[in-house]
Amino acid sequence: MKRKHKIPDISLLIMAIWFNSCIANAMCAEDSRSRREIHLNPHENEMLNSHFNHHSDLQQQQHQDQEQHEQQYQHQHEQHEVDEMMFNHHLEQMVYNMRNGGISNGHTYNGDDINDFDGGLGGLLPHELPEHDHIAHHLEMQTHEELLEDIRDDTTGVNIIPDKDLPKFGEPLQNVTVPVGREAVLQCVVDNLQTYKIAWLRVDTQTILTIQNHVITKNHRMSITHAEKRAWILRIRDVKETDKGWYMCQINTDPMKSQVGYLDVVVPPDILDYPTSTDMVIREGSNVTLKCAATGSPTPTITWRREGGEPIPIPNGTEVMSYNGSFLTIAKVNRLNMGAYLCIASNGIPPTVSKRVMLIVHFPPMIWIQNQLVGAAIGQNITLECQSEAFPKSINYWMKNDTIIVPGERFIPETYENGYKITMRLTINEVEVHDFGSYRCVAKNSLGDTDGTIKLYRPDFTNYHNNIDHKTPLQHDANSLTLDNEVMHNDAGAATTTAVDVTITAALAASSLITFIMSNVSLKHFLLILLRVSFPSVV
Repeated sequence: MKRKHKIPDISLLIMAIWFNSCIANAMCAEDSRSRREIHLNPHENEMLNSHFNHHSDLQQQQHQDQEQHEQQYQHQHEQHEVDEMMFNHHLEQMVYNMRNGGISNGHTYNGDDINDFDGGLGGLLPHELPEHDHIAHHLEMQTHEELLEDIRDDTTGVNIIPDKDLPKFGEPLQNVTVPVGREAVLQCVVDNLQTYKIAWLRVDTQTILTIQNHVITKNHRMSITHAEKRAWILRIRDVKETDKGWYMCQINTDPMKSQVGYLDVVVPPDILDYPTSTDMVIREGSNVTLKCAATGSPTPTITWRREGGEPIPIPNGTEVMSYNGSFLTIAKVNRLNMGAYLCIASNGIPPTVSKRVMLIVHFPPMIWIQNQLVGAAIGQNITLECQSEAFPKSINYWMKNDTIIVPGERFIPETYENGYKITMRLTINEVEVHDFGSYRCVAKNSLGDTDGTIKLYRPDFTNYHNNIDHKTPLQHDANSLTLDNEVMHNDAGAATTTAVDVTITAALAASSLITFIMSNVSLKHFLLILLRVSFPSVV
């Protein structure tokens, strides 16, 4: 490379100017004395004046040159201080140039990422690099451009050290996987380092992290240790997800030697409050979609289950025990779909997390009555029962003849709740004549009201005949059974004839029929009735 001429030494130049000035002043004084003592002819006088004028001009020119050199010296001194400051920020990056996609000479980076680093240039000045027999490293204080050219020349020159004597990596740089919050350890093993330097860099941001034993970055979670004279270990405490990426271990040989390893930071799943669904209230018959969002690395999978183990209806009309996906859609919601749904997020990094989402289905009350016709004898205890379903929870009570029944010794209303289902019971102790009639069970909530009716009646069997032979055919149809002019025997043995009509409606359950017959008809007459019902053409 062609080098520029050196600037003369400023101190020597100033001394020369000062010395010439002193000689000139002495000569002027001597000439002045000579002029007082010697009388010169006009021609000699003219020559002497010309000499003095020329000497005066020379002295003035020397004075101006002196001022100019002093200003230039001051300017160079200030420029040198500025250059010193700039070198502390740029030289490490400039020397550690990477080829094939690395950091190039002159690359700048954020000065805020550089820590206080004693040694200034980090031990990377040319005179500290390995000495070569045929290369003399000179660091001359010339202009800033010349100094940069010198450094580039020295750090990119041809290395004549045999390849077998150059540093080399002893082991591959391993990829590392670390859970968030733990410590990451990246180890770079180098053999035969000699006086070369080791640096750790963050590839994606092209940031120098460490040089030799010095930490350059201001990230206080990072540290460097040197073990067994060949291992350079980069430690990152309290690893964050942002630390994920490629890291490079580099040797400042020519050409540069480097190897990279990947730091993968895994994060356990975490369910986000938004847009994950909260408890939802939906009207029966509507469509609903439950949402679940989670973060983590790797990306978590979302699974839906019902807390009680009930099946989950899906849009294709089938039911499954679990459903995978962030969105769970239920079409035409009914009360059977009401309950707790679990959103479960997992990615193989413990712990697995879940969130409970309540699906609340609103619907107006509905009532079911098992026995709408109940018979009871005087003095008997009897219980009437209704089943109701409603949500929100309904208000339940009993009425007789449009009057609300007040709990007392003889009338005891009770309710038993099971979720949105309620069982209503009314117990009547020691039934009296005026207790017979219609009773209504009522259920009300904010969406509506409904009621059901139960008839309490007293069976009437009178004038029994003791002559069983006088009988009339049994008439029946699909909805009723009538027994006319039945002859029965009463307890006194007297035979009487009466018309006994027994009508059994379709709503009368088998249990109530049996209870009614067993309470009012003897076993003999019950079997006779049963026989006539079963074989009307025979009997």
